[in-house]
Amino acid sequence: MPSGRSPLRELGLDAQIAARAPQLNGAQLGLVGRPYAVVPFPAHGEDRVGLGVRRTEFDNALIDAVRQTPGIELHEGLGATEVRRGSGSPTVISSQGEIRARHVAVADGLRSGIRHKLGWTRDPRPPHRYGVVGHWRLDGPSDPWVRITFAEGLELYEGPVADGQRMVALLCYQERMPDFAGRLAMRYRELARSVRPQLRDAEQVGAVRAIGPFWFQASTVADGAIFLVGDAAGFTDPITAEGIATGLRQGRAFAAALDRPQPERSYRQAHRRITADPRRIAALFLRLTRTPDLVERGVRTHQVAPQILAKLLGVGFGYWGFNRITPREWVRIFTGC
Repeated sequence: MPSGRSPLRELGLDAQIAARAPQLNGAQLGLVGRPYAVVPFPAHGEDRVGLGVRRTEFDNALIDAVRQTPGIELHEGLGATEVRRGSGSPTVISSQGEIRARHVAVADGLRSGIRHKLGWTRDPRPPHRYGVVGHWRLDGPSDPWVRITFAEGLELYEGPVADGQRMVALLCYQERMPDFAGRLAMRYRELARSVRPQLRDAEQVGAVRAIGPFWFQASTVADGAIFLVGDAAGFTDPITAEGIATGLRQGRAFAAALDRPQPERSYRQAHRRITADPRRIAALFLRLTRTPDLVERGVRTHQVAPQILAKLLGVGFGYWGFNRITPREWVRIFTGC
């Protein structure tokens, strides 16, 4: 998302990633077979477009940058299974023995095993949400839009990545997951093509993967020189597509906190600033998209006041606060008129 471009520039990686990644101009939202509400990403300095990049390519670019950075030792294949707190520095329990450190950043993802062993995990509350994800190859020019198509009980979320491919994810609540039992890839293809008929002439490539439930939280993100960064620090829902951008911003906040007199407190405050409004936006979007009737109301609102959805995206990106939205606009969000 556009809010992740600034940290990429600071790392010297923005131009490298952008050279291979198709740009993302904004979002389109709508019901199956109906016109979409087109919402360009809001302008904010030079960060107006996002980048569609495969996670594997993105991670490899980060690892290559780490290899070339003086003062960093990269230990690939070394598994860290636990972080123990003590009276002094924390200790990382790894596949090659114990490692003492002044500070430890835990960034092992949504279902963080280390966070769980620290006793910091807050499990997701129902209704649980899941995702089933694959990639498709389409002929023709790249489509520069993130598109969300809503059907009964699920959404299809898609966006361009390199080499003529689109990432296509089905997001749904727990009651739909039995549909995939024992036939994950087949049912995924059936549903994707029924919600997005344009995929009937496309080729599904690579593996199909399922993940969830979402909305894991942490009781704290920093204590005793141990810091949670990225999805390990809590994850709301992929409907906002903010995961990588938010993780980069948290990584920057963690690095800055180490220079402060009270790094744990500084990071907790920064993390709250980075994540509080995007979580509220995710909760709002989930509420507004729970049924086709509510989606239709949202599209109607966009036709009357097209600036509202762009403002909500800006709140989610951290560009401004909820006070950017007027009382009249809030009424329109919930009434559709």
